[in-house]
Amino acid sequence: MANLDIPPYCTAQGDRAKLRGLNMVGLRRGGFSRETISQIKNAYKTLFLEGLRLDEAVRKMENQNPGPEVREFSEFVRRSKRGITRPSLALEEVEVG
Repeated sequence: MANLDIPPYCTAQGDRAKLRGLNMVGLRRGGFSRETISQIKNAYKTLFLEGLRLDEAVRKMENQNPGPEVREFSEFVRRSKRGITRPSLALEEVEVG
């Protein structure tokens, strides 16, 4: 069960789902190019691993001239009403490929 929204391209697991990382298998199977996957990875790292406030991270993602997938990712975060799930402290080494 997820109490918070799970961003696109991500996986989560557990009771009160915690973010596990990017869904790399799904991205590859979905036919995303290496460049697009790299952009999504960078957006994920900016959002969750750089220690920025959420609004700062979204602004930084959007200022990096993102492709449509990263814009979708940032818009999802920006529009979330419940908030987004984040990696737990035990999951610092999340799967980003």
